[in-house]
Amino acid sequence: MKISAPHSLHRPRPRRNQRGLTIIQLMVVLFALGIIGYLAVDFLIDQRCADSPQASLCADRRPSR
Repeated sequence: MKISAPHSLHRPRPRRNQRGLTIIQLMVVLFALGIIGYLAVDFLIDQRCADSPQASLCADRRPSR
């Protein structure tokens, strides 16, 4: 009679052809998306301030005299 190890102690073998992203890859992708989002919002605010410089959104973007 063969006695096998309990399932909680048995580690499954890693698959060679696993698909998906690692946590580091996900962090890099999210970081890049954050930078792109920041630049896009900054660009859109600048465009809105160019069209309507009196908007309250542009108050802190006006050059101080």
